[in-house]
Amino acid sequence: MLKKIKSEKLFKSTFYVFIYKLTGVCFNFLIAYLIAKFYGAYEIGIYFVIFGITIVLSHIGALGLPDAILAHISHEYRESNIENVNYLLRKSLIKTFLGSSILAVICFVFSSLLNDLFFSSTETLIYLRLFIISIIPLSINRVMVEFFKAIDKIKYSLIISQFGLPLFFVIFIFIFRNSQPLYSIYLARLLAIFLVTILTIYYLYKSKIVIQLKGYENKLLLNKFIESRKPLFIMVIFSMIIAHSDTIILGIYNIPNNEIGIYNTAKKIAGLLIFFLFAVNTILTPKFSNLYNNNKIIELKKIYYQSLFLLFITSTPILCIVLIFPEFILGLFGEEFKNGKIILTIAIIGQYINVVLGSVGQILMMCGAEKVIRNNFIVVAILLFIALFIFIPIYGTFGAAIITSTGIIVLNTANFLYVRKRVFSVKIN
Repeated sequence: MLKKIKSEKLFKSTFYVFIYKLTGVCFNFLIAYLIAKFYGAYEIGIYFVIFGITIVLSHIGALGLPDAILAHISHEYRESNIENVNYLLRKSLIKTFLGSSILAVICFVFSSLLNDLFFSSTETLIYLRLFIISIIPLSINRVMVEFFKAIDKIKYSLIISQFGLPLFFVIFIFIFRNSQPLYSIYLARLLAIFLVTILTIYYLYKSKIVIQLKGYENKLLLNKFIESRKPLFIMVIFSMIIAHSDTIILGIYNIPNNEIGIYNTAKKIAGLLIFFLFAVNTILTPKFSNLYNNNKIIELKKIYYQSLFLLFITSTPILCIVLIFPEFILGLFGEEFKNGKIILTIAIIGQYINVVLGSVGQILMMCGAEKVIRNNFIVVAILLFIALFIFIPIYGTFGAAIITSTGIIVLNTANFLYVRKRVFSVKIN
């Protein structure tokens, strides 16, 4: 059946991306493992709550620009409109820097209130502040990751987003391993983020893209770019609610930090499946945009279904291994983590369905259906948020796992149905 798949390049390119992503996942697991082993489930629970807060804030700080960059700059780059590429990147970086800086200052000023909301100890305040500082470079790096994808510098994008940060983080963890204060872990992550930012600047220089603070202007292009960003920005905010609200609300309700640590470790393991989808998305997202803009719907449809088969054959073995050996896998992090086997089972089933439905979200974004995916995210996120607030006090981490997995399945099923009925049914002129 593999012979029927049109492009051998898809498999080679996906394998290349897969290796980078797999290496990044291994380093991320090593990070979770080291924190768990050095400090236990209680401290890793605190780490995941603060991590969730700052990830949400960094996405807000990026103002929805990363996905807009991927959609517009990829098209301009393929049309060899380098002046437009430079112009859109310049405007994006300026807006991201200003937006993330204002957000970071506000959060730092009110950090004590944030700490009181999520934690019962003042000890966590310094950790929270260290992570708040990272909002600015994280937001800028998100913009640059999508920019490098758009100009076909996939390797640069992967190193920045998947490989560099966890690698540097692991290195600093070992450098600071003999330090007694727990803030060394948070300092290690902050230093790793700044090193990745320096690496991003180097890759920008290497790609021979020159950013001029003044010069070429294209107001019509910019207005179109900004207009497309608005639904994407709303979508990003609500996607972050879906991804991290469970951990944040667990913190708000003061669920024991060791339970939060076990819960998020199980989610990390379930997240193994995502890198298969990520690998395919990284290769195909610019292609989706290009094919749709050139009205090649049949080819777009064929590539999508080819990718579904690839995702199925790669993710199913991982699902089976996790479902058969959940206690063994969790036990690698420590005996107390074995209590999360039910959470792990629920989480990985939700992620499996997400993966085998394929790149439906990317297709909607690249094919001009930003408002559709935005509306889907809003509805699911609001329902999920309300359900989490209702059921977490009653069922704790079990309720959070059920609700979050259900939300992921509903969202991706809705996106899949729309892609089949509307995008793939577009008539070719």
